[in-house]
Amino acid sequence: MIGRARARRRAAALALWALAAAAASCAGRRDPGRDRDRDDPADSRDGDREKRLWSPFEIAFLAPNQILEPKDDVRGLRLTLIYGVHRDVYGLGLAGGADRATGRAAGAQLAWGVSATGGETAGLQWAGLVSHCGARFAGVQFAGVWSSAGVPFRGSSEGNGRLTGLQLAGLVSRGSVTGAQVSGVANAASSVALGLSEGVQAAMGVNLARSVAGVQLAGGLNKASRSLHGVQLAFAANACGGGAGAQVGLINIVENGESRAAWSGLQLGLINSAHEGTGVQIGLLNFNRAGWVPFFPLVHFGWGAPTPALRAGSSSRRSSGIARSFEG
Repeated sequence: MIGRARARRRAAALALWALAAAAASCAGRRDPGRDRDRDDPADSRDGDREKRLWSPFEIAFLAPNQILEPKDDVRGLRLTLIYGVHRDVYGLGLAGGADRATGRAAGAQLAWGVSATGGETAGLQWAGLVSHCGARFAGVQFAGVWSSAGVPFRGSSEGNGRLTGLQLAGLVSRGSVTGAQVSGVANAASSVALGLSEGVQAAMGVNLARSVAGVQLAGGLNKASRSLHGVQLAFAANACGGGAGAQVGLINIVENGESRAAWSGLQLGLINSAHEGTGVQIGLLNFNRAGWVPFFPLVHFGWGAPTPALRAGSSSRRSSGIARSFEG
């Protein structure tokens, strides 16, 4: 039995070294398709079009201690022990530490530590600590601590982009998302939208976005600084710059000044404040300059823009000051 086990281990080691040798031999090939590609600005800029190589198999120990050079591509299986870096990566990547693709990636990139791509990425990106994409991402992105998309890092060939799909993180998710953004503590997005008008942000702590079309769910704070078209549900507070929909929380604020969109919808909470808006407020304290009076308890109604008399009223009659004090 012991002899058979040793034989199997030796056979596996020989097979691994054979794959490595084959990868080394394949690494001497130029990619004709890449030579004909005139749409890659990074290649034109660095002059490496004739020198870039590719391989169907790669082993990286600690870059630059790897079979291929960092400027080369991997099309197949990439195994990384500590840290590996390559240009474009297509296929399956397995890393015990961290792996990085400075260009594009497609397939599944799995790392116990950090998985990072600089260009457009499609598929699955999973990391025990941090997953990052510096450009457009389509698929599922997961990280135990921090997940980000659309934020370029140094050395990448792409600009800002958007994540289309699902973004998950144990602590923080960041990026422009088309789909769902879920984290244990905080979500931050420049815009959240799924399809034409739907999207989801869910966090135990805080959700932040410039514009939201869909749903924000938070244990602490929801904020859409520009506009909300949908629903904000929070245990503590909701804030938006205008739009249409519903706010449900202890404190609900709409601060739609001259540069913001008008508000139309429902506010349900202990304190409700709308600089000016059309809709219903249900709560202990309700402020709306577009109502028949600027303040009314329990139930209050608004009918659009405030009257000229209210516009010229004293600052003590304006609810915007109360809204600003909560936004701090």
